[in-house]
Amino acid sequence: MKNNRINFWMAAFFCLAGILIGTAGAYAFMKYNAGNTAQTNITADQKTQPQEEKAKKYSFDFDGFLVLGNNSADVTVVEFADYQCPACGFFSNSTFGDLKTKYIDTGKIKFVFKDFPLFSIHPQSEMASEAAHCASDQEKYFEMHEMLFKRVKEWSGNSKAEAVFNNFAKELKLDTKQFSDCMKTNKYKEKILASVKEALNAEAEGTPTFYINGEKTFFGAYPIESFDAALAKLGIK
Repeated sequence: MKNNRINFWMAAFFCLAGILIGTAGAYAFMKYNAGNTAQTNITADQKTQPQEEKAKKYSFDFDGFLVLGNNSADVTVVEFADYQCPACGFFSNSTFGDLKTKYIDTGKIKFVFKDFPLFSIHPQSEMASEAAHCASDQEKYFEMHEMLFKRVKEWSGNSKAEAVFNNFAKELKLDTKQFSDCMKTNKYKEKILASVKEALNAEAEGTPTFYINGEKTFFGAYPIESFDAALAKLGIK
């Protein structure tokens, strides 16, 4: 247990540090400037009577993305993630298994995976997202999704990543020509870019970012206990 916690915090630290530098710096700078401007306009009376800000709720397009669990569930968990992000990989290979067993497979929640490749620091991440979507054409979205995370060392940083993805397709017994043609034509590039735009519009600061029923809830590879607590507040146990 102790080693797992150490690995969790190490994965979270290194990935979040890179993400914060690569994507959240500009966001924080804008928030800082906006905050300073707003502060000058706050009266003394307003300062003594702060108003609680209502949590923002966002809606997302699920069509063509990985959807698991009960479509009619009252609670939907959306993850925006990057296949090349270490913290995303840590979540997928650890916490997600518990989340799936406790809440997804039992029909208590609907879980949706959305693409948020961080192009500037993870150059193969968009291609990995395309590989998952191309596999979905042959009903193997989840299988490719899992393989991309579990075997990330085989393609991350590899200039021949597309060849690795083609081998993954072969292992999954896909029609390799259909898969290869899908990859070469960038069939899903626009869908992935639209997902990135959604993440930015929803103020996702990096990967992974989680939304529960449209509200931004977690930023980072949180353990299952954090999801237990958040879902319990909604009556899901």
